[in-house]
Amino acid sequence: RAVAEACRLLRPGGLLVIDTIAATALARLVAIRLAERLPAVPKGIHDPDLLVDRTVLVRECARHGVELTLRGIAPSVHDLARWLVRRVDTVRMASVPTTAILFQATGRKAVS
Repeated sequence: RAVAEACRLLRPGGLLVIDTIAATALARLVAIRLAERLPAVPKGIHDPDLLVDRTVLVRECARHGVELTLRGIAPSVHDLARWLVRRVDTVRMASVPTTAILFQATGRKAVS
């Protein structure tokens, strides 16, 4: 329903941008079990029931006139290390070759 509503609200040619965690065993391991063991990450911040199935997301967006492109992302190792020792407030994301953990999706609504 959220995807349908987001696509409905887009004007023709409008841009949809999604940044989320994939619904995979690897994502559960890395983004939940491991990441939530870091001292600055609150336990329970990631709800495994809200992870996104990439195939379903792409299919549903296409059904509503938005063709998605997926891009794998991960925290910059350098920024993450500095963040852990509290030297920076933000961590930049970098492109990675897999969408199996974190990913961004972008797509434009079809123009009639």
